[in-house]
Amino acid sequence: MDQAQFEALPLHDATLSCLELLWEQGICRAYLRLWSKELGEVVSAVLEFQGVTGIEAPRKYEWGPSSSILKAKRSNEVYSIQMQSGDLISISAQGFKLEPANKSFKADA
Repeated sequence: MDQAQFEALPLHDATLSCLELLWEQGICRAYLRLWSKELGEVVSAVLEFQGVTGIEAPRKYEWGPSSSILKAKRSNEVYSIQMQSGDLISISAQGFKLEPANKSFKADA
């Protein structure tokens, strides 16, 4: 997927529950709850980055506590997720995909 496709994902106001790095596989997964236009409801989803070479994930809450995403953008191979807390998550990766979460995953856990 290209830059426009990443930036068009329905990530505004999505809730980030967990950020997971699978070191050996070079995979980073963001477990989310987001609005599905197709279903008309909030669903659990996994935003997976492949070919990960770097990640920065501060959790300083400069604007106050929040687990919600403000916006997401991509510049070359750097994917940026601006949180509503003011924190900026940056992931250097070769690609990404967004899929429904595994039914066994509980976003509230």
